[in-house]
Amino acid sequence: MLKRTLLTALISLPLIACAKTAPVLKSHENFIGTWTNPNSQFIVSENGYMSYQTNIQTEKKTDQFQEKTTTASNVQAPITRMSYTEIEVGNGVFNSNFKVNKPPYQVKGKWHMTLNDQDYIKK
Repeated sequence: MLKRTLLTALISLPLIACAKTAPVLKSHENFIGTWTNPNSQFIVSENGYMSYQTNIQTEKKTDQFQEKTTTASNVQAPITRMSYTEIEVGNGVFNSNFKVNKPPYQVKGKWHMTLNDQDYIKK
């Protein structure tokens, strides 16, 4: 019986270690999840990584011409620093900073946040 208990504990230990939240996210667990708005999405994972995608289309129209442009960004990197005012991601040479205008807050049971002047809702 002791062998079985010890074996179960040894097998479970790596699974428990993997399920822990990354140290950089301590006291910021409410940031974890998938956040969306009509133009972009970002994901903060428990393992301390952030994925950010945006796709903004603009249109300029005059009597002579019509111009459509699309601006796209895609960032996937570990979170190096996190606070209620800024998220910094990167790995040395390539860093990106995201301004947290409003940290996560709830309205009628849904989580909201404003990042880089854009409003997001958590899925």
